[in-house]
Amino acid sequence: MMIKQEISPEMLVKKYPNKFNILFENYPKDITPNIQKKWTILKNPEGVYIGQIYTSNGELEGRAAFFWKTGIKYLGYFSKNELNGKGLLVDKNNKLIFKGDFSCNKRNGLGFLKYGNGDYYEGNFTDNKLEGNGEYHFSNGDVWEGVFQKNMKNGIGVMTKKNGELFLTQYENDNFIGEIQFHSLEKKFIDNLRQKDRKLILEQRKINESDRQNIIYMKNNASMAGFDLYKKKGILPHLL
Repeated sequence: MMIKQEISPEMLVKKYPNKFNILFENYPKDITPNIQKKWTILKNPEGVYIGQIYTSNGELEGRAAFFWKTGIKYLGYFSKNELNGKGLLVDKNNKLIFKGDFSCNKRNGLGFLKYGNGDYYEGNFTDNKLEGNGEYHFSNGDVWEGVFQKNMKNGIGVMTKKNGELFLTQYENDNFIGEIQFHSLEKKFIDNLRQKDRKLILEQRKINESDRQNIIYMKNNASMAGFDLYKKKGILPHLL
């Protein structure tokens, strides 16, 4: 059974200034305006839920913060007692772990995930897994752009080294298969595609989550264009 205590949004900001300022600044909209809600503190063996609930049936619904006893914190949206919508997870030291879209308590959609070793991933998720187009940033400064399947790099993409060198690189189930370096003209071709894509998007409106997803898709298209360029030359037999 949960221990319930009603509280006002003003008191939340006063009592938890850092957490709820972040919540209201990042998630200002009520995504279910047709549902009547109230602000409540609920306690259970896993931690403390501080946010909105549906007054008719008591379900967790709306903006909230959840403090797990492990120290991990969630700030974002709930719906029907689950993490649904946009939100962010931070560790016990308030370092960002994940920011993006949730559905049914899982990462689903576009998101940013940071690993403990300094690596991070930005791209698409399905059922908590890296799935679809994305970018994997290694802690050493290298970046691989391509397609992910079940948390693994799969297929041909572009590896950008920290020194700016570009390679057409293939992975299979996260295992490195091979790579070929782009020469200066081909590197310029890929860079021009990227810059053109970014310019078109940024001219439309300020960059946001959907724009970043478009850039990821367009970057991957640039990778495939580079692959086609090499394929026509007939110099990729070990990558096919």
